[in-house]
Amino acid sequence: MLAGNRVRREAGRPAERRFGPLSAALIGPENAIIAGRPGKAIALFKRLPRSAGLSDLSTWDRARLDAARAHIQIGDPRRATEILSELKRAAPEWLRHQQAGQDTVRELLDVMPRLTAEQRAPASFYEIT
Repeated sequence: MLAGNRVRREAGRPAERRFGPLSAALIGPENAIIAGRPGKAIALFKRLPRSAGLSDLSTWDRARLDAARAHIQIGDPRRATEILSELKRAAPEWLRHQQAGQDTVRELLDVMPRLTAEQRAPASFYEIT
C-alpha cells in the first residue's frame, strides 16, 4: 500500500490498468474477505481514499463483488442485492463471466429462505435455481 500512497493519485489511462492509493487500498478488503473477516472488509471499504481518483473499472467492479459478499456474510443481504443489481446495470457482460459473481449469488440464495423479486434477479441472470 505504501507504493500506492506515494503515487498520491491513481495513474494510468482509463482503458488501462491503473495504479495508485485507491487501487492499493482495495487489496485490504479483498484480503479481509479471504480471511473470513467481512466486518473488517466493510470497514476498510468505508475508508477508501476516494479523492485519489478512480481505479480501472475491472478492479473497482471486483471490489464491489467483494463488498456484496461481505454484506451477505454480516447479515445484510439487502445491500448485497443492491450492489449486485448496480453491477448488472453497469457491466452486465463483464459480470456474466465472473465466477465471484456466481459464488456471491449462491451465498445470497443460501442465506435467504424467501427471495424478493429483486433478489431473484441475480439468480436469474446467472441461471441459478
